[in-house]
Amino acid sequence: MTDGLLRSLSSSHNYIELLLCAFDPGLSRGAVNYAKSRPEFKKISFIHPRHTCLAWLTNNRQLRLAQIYHSTYVAIPEYLKKIKRIKCFMTVYDMIPVLYPNFCLKFRIDGFKNRMAGLDYDTWIHCISHSAKNDLCNYAKGLDCKKIFVAHLAADPALFYPCHDENKIQSVRNKYGIPAGAPYLLSLNTIQPLKNITHSLKCFAKLIAQEGIDDLYFVLAGTKGWSYEDIYRQISGNSLIKNRLIVTDYAADEDLAALYSSAMAFIFPSLYEGFGLPPLEAMQCGIPVITSNIPSLIEVVGNAGITVSPSDYDALCQGILDIYRKPSLRGILSEKSINRAKKFGWDKTAEEIISAYEKARGYS
Repeated sequence: MTDGLLRSLSSSHNYIELLLCAFDPGLSRGAVNYAKSRPEFKKISFIHPRHTCLAWLTNNRQLRLAQIYHSTYVAIPEYLKKIKRIKCFMTVYDMIPVLYPNFCLKFRIDGFKNRMAGLDYDTWIHCISHSAKNDLCNYAKGLDCKKIFVAHLAADPALFYPCHDENKIQSVRNKYGIPAGAPYLLSLNTIQPLKNITHSLKCFAKLIAQEGIDDLYFVLAGTKGWSYEDIYRQISGNSLIKNRLIVTDYAADEDLAALYSSAMAFIFPSLYEGFGLPPLEAMQCGIPVITSNIPSLIEVVGNAGITVSPSDYDALCQGILDIYRKPSLRGILSEKSINRAKKFGWDKTAEEIISAYEKARGYS
């Protein structure tokens, strides 16, 4: 989020002077080192506050003319709220820690509640979907609904695009152990229970057994997340997919376009999302998507993909079978994916956020 937004804000036609501020020393060093490696960030200034007192912030030369403070993750410092000329913005991605606390570690729940406690009637809140906004409004009290706005996320076009380079595709297949020419379903996300991965794999196992499908593989890619051990334990105990499941773990950025583009379909029956970036990434690569019929994912996918209940085994099996057996359907869904993905973009996101900044400046 921060990376994509900064790139678009820094290249916006609107005149915006950007100041990247990290109050945590560890985060500050990491932010500076990362930004220095990116030429598009060369015009961005950095500030490393060593004091958290109002007097220091008020007199600091770089902050003296600041009008907007936008936190894309950490809680808004209380002392910043006391500077009347600064309008404070916070990005809220989802409500997982309070809606699905059983899928979160305690420190994440505590951190989330701390960020939520810092929101008040004067805070401007950026939500990444209308679904996330609705969940926030249903949970939090004392907020000004007129200051809560939606600006969708986007997929990086430099990483996610239809890859037609057969040499690159074959190289990526070789790298991750995917048999040459074999069709495969792709699931790429953080390996954690909320992503409903075991449900996907049970459906895959049921389908290939019942239909006698002997050439279809399931590629599971992504970094290990919370409680991934339970998922791997269930995988190892499923003899039906032992030789048909390929686990890549982390997939390098430079491989993503080829990995997506070579897949027959992308499978994402998540239980809850604030937005649903993986399906958008898949659509931008031009492949069919099967995902959950939950509000946030419908908001992203629209009618460009197949949506099913995240608990419906038969519906997911049928969706996969239809795509496997019907090349014409794959072609239709691929075209729909490309067209749907065009509705999202970081430049559009930046313009919507800039519009909110301008509105906040004139708001009393």
